[in-house]
This record gives sequence, C-alpha cells and structure tokens, in this order.
Amino acid sequence: MSAARGCFLPFGSSGCSDGGRKSAVFSSEEVERFSWVRRSTVQDAACLTFVRGTDLELIGRRFGAIPEHGRTLDFDEYCEEAFAHQEHYPVIGLRAVGEWTLVAEDCGVQGTRPEVLRRVSAGGEVVSACWDSEGLQRFTRAAGGAVRTSFEPLVPGFRSGTDPDGLEQL
Repeated sequence: MSAARGCFLPFGSSGCSDGGRKSAVFSSEEVERFSWVRRSTVQDAACLTFVRGTDLELIGRRFGAIPEHGRTLDFDEYCEEAFAHQEHYPVIGLRAVGEWTLVAEDCGVQGTRPEVLRRVSAGGEVVSACWDSEGLQRFTRAAGGAVRTSFEPLVPGFRSGTDPDGLEQL
C-alpha cells in the first residue's frame, strides 16, 4: 500500500464529524467488555489502535486520513462503509474513549505500519492489536515517535522494537 489516504469516519461521536513473567487474570466482566468484537464484522480481520489523546482530526491526519471527507456513523455503518471501499482506499473509524481515541480498521493494517505508528505516537503513546483472517496477529506499543515493543501474541517471547521488554514492568 503506498501513501495511505483514506476516509476519516468518526463513529458514535459528535466531534470532528463534518526476568520473571507476570501473568494477568481477567475477570469475566473484563473479558465481556470486549465481546462486541466477536459479535461485529471486525471479528475476522481488523486493527484496533488506541491513541492517548482525543484530538480526532489530528489523529486522523496522522493516520493519513482526510478529515474533510469525514462523517459521523455508528459502528455498523462504519463497517459497511469500510467493506464497500476496501479495494479503493483504507477507511478508519475514530471514537474518543475517556483520555484515549480508538481507531478501528475493518481489514486494515495502518495500525501496524511503523511509519504510521511513529507519526501517531509523536509526543504520546499508542497501542494496537491487529489480526487477519489467516490467523496472523500483532500487538504493538509505540511512544514518543518510536515503536517500543511489537510481537505476535502467540509467540510473545519474540519481540522487537526499541524497548522490546518494556511491557514486562506493567
């Protein structure tokens, strides 16, 4: 994919429209909060990127989107729009969630591209989780304009980035 330019589609928002390993135990309530993924069209292939900050227009531009083409849609409408245009250009959906912005890509890969992650994380922090229909998965954390940690969840011991073990302390 060359210079990524795409549609900027904020969904469900009113803004910007026109050594030792630690193990985590998640409660069923925590897991259930994300069950919407299994019930949506992004269950087979998607990239969900969380960006610290809520300036939707700036984040969209850093992803390569054109905010002037943006519209406000609900998540299902966004997925339909993304599917309809996937062969022509990438489409992203954005939504402020507390102090973070969720950037959703149905079958997209922008949240895995180092050049995008460097731009989006400049002066801040980004985490992305991406998967495709072939079973490939990627988790990445970028901060301060650099990819700090990146790995495939099925083989988390093989990490790359400027601080591959940086998540160990969390």
